[in-house]
Amino acid sequence: MFIGIKGTFAKNKDYVLTIYILSDVARQEYITEQAFTFTADYGSADVMKISRVRALDSNTVEVRFSLPLNKDTATMTNYYTIRGDGFSYTINPEKVFFDPSIDSESVKLYLPENKKLEKKRDYILTIDSRMQDYLGNTLGKSIKEDFSGVTLAAGTPTIDDAATISSDAIKLTFDREIALDAPNILTNNYVLEYSISDTLYKKVPLSVIYINAKTVILKFDYLEEDDDISFIIKYNKLKDYSGVEGIQGQTEVRHGDK
Repeated sequence: MFIGIKGTFAKNKDYVLTIYILSDVARQEYITEQAFTFTADYGSADVMKISRVRALDSNTVEVRFSLPLNKDTATMTNYYTIRGDGFSYTINPEKVFFDPSIDSESVKLYLPENKKLEKKRDYILTIDSRMQDYLGNTLGKSIKEDFSGVTLAAGTPTIDDAATISSDAIKLTFDREIALDAPNILTNNYVLEYSISDTLYKKVPLSVIYINAKTVILKFDYLEEDDDISFIIKYNKLKDYSGVEGIQGQTEVRHGDK
């Protein structure tokens, strides 16, 4: 979390930040009336650079920067241009994914289906000079980075991990960014199954809480608290941020801290 103020901090002066009340999204834990001291020990602003560019598949490129990004400029599709190195190819991404709660220093560029990257081809990514870091400092001049393409189809989203986090909630972590959209946030997209004394029970969550693009929390009326009971979460389909939809799947739920 970054907090901006009107005016400026006096360098090397001490300040107190008071948090009166702050809860996590699941309302499981709270910070109430706590004070934190800090010193305004800052130097000159660093210039943001590209740390790494890599093709995740034929339609997705991950770009990592040396500093956290400004959320408004990070998702500007026309601030990213990919060109072929020595061959005819120019494209801006269709979508740009950026979520500072997941990673404040990287973005994912989703390319059009008819502009796939190719293996054994080299490309040049150019970032527009208007791109800003989290403090609002612009690059001032465009920056470039080379990367190699891959010939690899984009997969479909699945659940990477599922764990109980309380007596009535299960946290799902996905293997890629999902859309804030149906079916991902619909309660009837998920069902919890478990057996007790050879009797099969099925539960649909009461609500789906979207935490970020890789995490949701399923809230139930209650969960059986016997760690010997095996929980299975089944889903009808999942849609990733680029719009790719998967098929039915399931995963076993770990018994976490409650």
